[in-house]
Amino acid sequence: MSLETAVSERDELVAIAQSLYLRGYTFGTAGNISARLDDRVVISPTNSSFGDLSVADLAEVNWTGEALPGPKPSKEAHFHLAAYRARPDARAVVHLHSCYATAVSCLEDLDLSDAMPVYTPYYAMRLPCLPVVNYYPPGDAALGPAVEAAAAKSPALLLRNHGSITIGRSLKEASALAEEIEEQAKLYFMLGSHGPLARPVRKRNRCRWSHRENAPLSTGCYGVDIRYPGDLPDLLPGQDTEALELAHLARETVLGQLKTFLAGG
Repeated sequence: MSLETAVSERDELVAIAQSLYLRGYTFGTAGNISARLDDRVVISPTNSSFGDLSVADLAEVNWTGEALPGPKPSKEAHFHLAAYRARPDARAVVHLHSCYATAVSCLEDLDLSDAMPVYTPYYAMRLPCLPVVNYYPPGDAALGPAVEAAAAKSPALLLRNHGSITIGRSLKEASALAEEIEEQAKLYFMLGSHGPLARPVRKRNRCRWSHRENAPLSTGCYGVDIRYPGDLPDLLPGQDTEALELAHLARETVLGQLKTFLAGG
């Protein structure tokens, strides 16, 4: 990676962190964000805020987890490295304590294999499932292998009573996925108290299919290619017909649910 590219990655990391803070996806010193730069990972430092993060603040660790000269890295750098190990084509990891996703992670009766129902087609297409990692204190070394196992199943996961982790082939992709989970979590709570309105398109256990080897990060186990903004994709040779049916059904179901909700039915 050239020096110019590395500088650009750092600038983008800071810009995305500040954007997440300004739009309310993170607060205080909660959360951390990283980018993969060939032989090292650049990551937000310990006790830092996304709101005033600067390029000069960024820390670096090597692939063994050793801190390189400069600011002290987040104590959760080890699970960022675990996520990169699980998904070799990943270039970025975002960890947030966003309100609704964290609230989901605190629920008593969570399905640990897939935390939320599927209410929207784009959520269905971006994620094969949303696994939940059992609770460990922040910074606990056991989080590393637990995150690595979950990340092998999905590019996004929840940490019990803690928050979300999203993994992308770029900083923008990882950030967008974190936002998608937070918005889906809002729908989960908004629709959950309205009886029939909470009827999901597919409730859980989407991970009963294996994640395709070498599939793009944005491709779930249904194998539907992500194209956005725009219409739902056409079915391509070799893709799962259930995937496209699910996506179209999700769109129609959610529109109907929201119309009924807004009409006060």
